[in-house]
Amino acid sequence: MDHFAGLDVSVKETSVCIVDDTGRIVREIKVASEPEDLLRVLANPDYHFKRIGLEAGPLSQWLYSARAPRLSGGAHNPRSAKASAPRELCASDSSCGVAAMTTCSAYAQIPAGRPVPVSVNGVSIARDAIVREMQHHPSSKPIAAWQKAARALVIRELLLQRARAIDLTPEPTNDVAGRRETDEEAMMRGVVDREVTVPEPDDETCRRYYDRNGARFRSPDIYEVAHILFAALPTDREAYSRAQADAAGVLAALNERPESFATMAQAYSRCPSAAQGGNLGQITAGQTTPEFEQALMALSPGQLCEAPVATRYGFHIIRLDRKHQGRVLPYEVVVERIADYLRESVRRRADAQYIARLVKAAKIEGIDLAGADALRVH
Repeated sequence: MDHFAGLDVSVKETSVCIVDDTGRIVREIKVASEPEDLLRVLANPDYHFKRIGLEAGPLSQWLYSARAPRLSGGAHNPRSAKASAPRELCASDSSCGVAAMTTCSAYAQIPAGRPVPVSVNGVSIARDAIVREMQHHPSSKPIAAWQKAARALVIRELLLQRARAIDLTPEPTNDVAGRRETDEEAMMRGVVDREVTVPEPDDETCRRYYDRNGARFRSPDIYEVAHILFAALPTDREAYSRAQADAAGVLAALNERPESFATMAQAYSRCPSAAQGGNLGQITAGQTTPEFEQALMALSPGQLCEAPVATRYGFHIIRLDRKHQGRVLPYEVVVERIADYLRESVRRRADAQYIARLVKAAKIEGIDLAGADALRVH
C-alpha cells in the first residue's frame, strides 16, 4: 500500500500526518523541526511513501535539502494542487490537508538542490542564531519572525565587518541600568558613531517645528466629573434593560432635584466612587470608555447628561462639574524636547542611509533587505 505524508512546518516543531492511498489517516505526530527527528518518523519501513508534501518556504526548503537525499518519496508543494483535500482531513490539521492533497494527481515538484544559506560577504549566518534572534521579533507568522531575525543579524554582521575593516577598537560602556555592552555591541555603536554624522538642530529649526506643530505641545483638557453607575453586562439582556430603566428613573429625579446627586450616587451607584458621592476627580481624554468620553465632552460645566450613557459596564448618569482648558506650552519649556526629537529623527534617517550603502556594497545571499524597515540599526 502506498502512503502519503504532509508536513506543516513551524520554527520549533513540525506536524506530520500520514495517510494511505484511500485517504485514511494512519498516523499524526508532532516532532522537532530537525532533519534527524523527521527521518525517525518518515524512514519507518512500515510506510511506503509515494509523495511527501510540505509548505513552501525557507524553513521547509531547509528541511527538504537535508531530508530529500535519504528518503524515497518525492517532496512536493501542494499549494498549486487543483484538487481539494477531503473536508474531514482539512478540518483536523493543516498537515493532514497537505497529506491528502499529495494523493491527488495535480501537484508541483519542489526544485531539487540545497537552498542558499543566509550569508554576508561569504560569512554564513547560522540557522540556530536566527532562531534564537526570533524571540526579539514577534510576528503573527513564524516565517515573518524568521525573516526579521535574519535581516537583523545580516545588518549586525555588516556593521561588525565594517568595524573590523577600519580597525575599530571596542570601547564598551554601561547603559542607564548598569548593563555593560559586549565588545560586539560596542563595535557596532562605535562604527556608526564614527561614520555617521548627525547635525545638531539649531534654534531656528526647533522654533520652526514648534510653530508648525503647536497642537503637539498643548496640555490636555482636564475634566472634573461625577457619575452614577447602574452596573449590568450587555450580554445579560434582562439585567441590562433593568439597569437602563433604573438609570432613566434616577436621572428624571435628578433633573427635578440636582442637589441630590451625591445622595443618589451613594444609594444607587455600583462604582467605588459612590463613597465620594460619585466624584471621579480629574480625568483627561483616553481615561474612560469612548462612549463615556463622547458624552462627557458634549456637556457644559454643571450639566447632566440628557439620557443614561451605555457602556460595557452598564449605564451611567454623568455630570460635568468643571473643565480646565489645556494650553499651549511656551517654546522655552519644550525646546529641549523638540531638539531631542529632531536629533533622533535625523539620526534614524542617517543610520538607514548608512546601512543602505553598506548593503549596496556587500554580497548578501538568502534574504532580501529591500525596504526602509529593514535598514535600521537596532
